[in-house]
Amino acid sequence: MSTFAPAVGVPTGTVTVLDGAIPIANVALDATGRASITTSSLTVGTHDDLLLTDINMTY
Repeated sequence: MSTFAPAVGVPTGTVTVLDGAIPIANVALDATGRASITTSSLTVGTHDDLLLTDINMTY
């Protein structure tokens, strides 16, 4: 078993938010490595949301 030191720095990149298979937002990570969205495009009910990431993990 190997151990790894924690990464140093902040990840960069984008996050794609999907409602099922339908993309509803592409969001860039902010200066702290976080992403958030506000949307009114979702209808009331159950949604199977999935995040696809394109994040630079070599920070």
